[in-house]
Amino acid sequence: MKHLLLVVISSAVVNNVVLVRQVGLCPLLQGSGSLKRMLRLGLVITAVMTVGVMACGMLNTWVLGPLRLFSVMTLADALVILMLSRLATWMAVRTGWFRSGLSKLEDMMFSAQCVALAVILMAAAGQYPVGWPGLVFGAGSGLGWTMVAVVFETIRRRLDEAPVPSSMRGLPIYLVAFGLLALVGMGLAGVAGIE
Repeated sequence: MKHLLLVVISSAVVNNVVLVRQVGLCPLLQGSGSLKRMLRLGLVITAVMTVGVMACGMLNTWVLGPLRLFSVMTLADALVILMLSRLATWMAVRTGWFRSGLSKLEDMMFSAQCVALAVILMAAAGQYPVGWPGLVFGAGSGLGWTMVAVVFETIRRRLDEAPVPSSMRGLPIYLVAFGLLALVGMGLAGVAGIE
């Protein structure tokens, strides 16, 4: 149990996929327009990451690995993520989570597939086996992305209202703010002996 808790803390905070690895920036820089929508998007992406780590782990371990199709694994993982994100988008719209802005949700989910694929590849490289460690790693990474997404959406709102020089408005100031946020995230490396 303690090991699983360390995996969650490590994947969500210390080795955050956005702050430390700089993967999944596109949806953050694009913005959603509201905190509620960004939180919902983060939860959908967390579900895709969690299920994706398990599905791709099972596919790689039990099907592609024994057949020695190692060169196809990344392509198969990308196709699994594509199907899962389309399914998650469809379910989010059908349940009423995203009533308006379907095209914006689809755009953000399309750009968020890179972070889901990166988490799956990191799980495979980190040797998180199929089962609880892989599931917890996927969920922790998703929660870490959601945490950064909500914080950065708040920062975006403040920056849009702040008196920023016209040459720095928009993407330039967002990248500066993200860089400072990444420094804070990387400062947590080694906390409590977690690497």
